[in-house]
Amino acid sequence: MYARTKTFTNKDGSKRTYIQIVESVRDDDKVVRQRVLLNLGRIEELQEGALDRLIASLAKFSKKKWLVEQE
Repeated sequence: MYARTKTFTNKDGSKRTYIQIVESVRDDDKVVRQRVLLNLGRIEELQEGALDRLIASLAKFSKKKWLVEQE
């Protein structure tokens, strides 16, 4: 699994970017495709603090120690 961004263009030319959690899946032993597991939402809204809270929450379940940068 990994995170990726997906950008869409509106009719007026403005752009919106979303963060998705995806996984790679092999179809018929040849073609590798990405399957979206979760749409987290618009990146602009997540950067206001929700993304940091999610990462801190998920880090509790990791076997590795993660360092958190304090601002």
